[in-house]
Amino acid sequence: MTLTNEKRERRMRRQARAIDKLTSEKKTNIVAHGMQLSYAHKYITIKNSSLWPKMIVADVVRFVLGEIEKMGSSSTLYDLTVQHTRRGGHGHAFCFGEVHLAHNRTKPRMNWKYKGISWAHKNATKTSLQSLCHIIAHELVHTTQLVEMKQKNGRNQIQQYEFETDNMAATIVSKFAKAERDFWKRYRKARRTQRNAQIRKAKAAKSRKTPDAKMDRAVANLERWQAELAKAEKHVKKWKTKVNRMTGARKAAAKRAANRA
Repeated sequence: MTLTNEKRERRMRRQARAIDKLTSEKKTNIVAHGMQLSYAHKYITIKNSSLWPKMIVADVVRFVLGEIEKMGSSSTLYDLTVQHTRRGGHGHAFCFGEVHLAHNRTKPRMNWKYKGISWAHKNATKTSLQSLCHIIAHELVHTTQLVEMKQKNGRNQIQQYEFETDNMAATIVSKFAKAERDFWKRYRKARRTQRNAQIRKAKAAKSRKTPDAKMDRAVANLERWQAELAKAEKHVKKWKTKVNRMTGARKAAAKRAANRA
């Protein structure tokens, strides 16, 4: 990996995490745009350390789950982990609804032909976002009952299972491609918001270093501590008076006791 690509990855990761800070939420609400998703997977947990912002991942998941529901099924997804990889893209779906994905945004896998099937379709994607959509769709289809594992001679037909899953994911991606522009528009809006926040933060940091700003802070601190001092002097006077009274009362009591003796 060249130094230029490494710098590019670091920059994209910083941008993605900065966007995540503006749109972070512990539980992601999957329902959007009038979708009628079942309550079971209305909210999921997304752990994202990839070069994609979490909002883009959540939007793609929303779209895929909506298409799955249109097919008459539902997903058991409740926990999604997305991380960066330099292999292009791969994933694994667990039977209880947990999905792990790894995707390379800079050099994504475009040809999604299943490696063990020589006769399978290529299911090629055209953009990195379509590539992300394909791997998400593929793994989320695994969390449904849309494709059944068939058996022959007592053995699972894994190749046929993956072939049908891939084709179904490609169908979802073909629909996603028609709406892809809207996803990029939302990303660019979030990127502008993040960039403007970064610029405002830099300007504020720069303005705090000017002589006038330093003088203003010094004057404000002086006034604050003078007010604290005045308040402290008032309390000191109050408690000093109370201590003097209590001391005088003790002396008087001791003198009366001595006279009685």
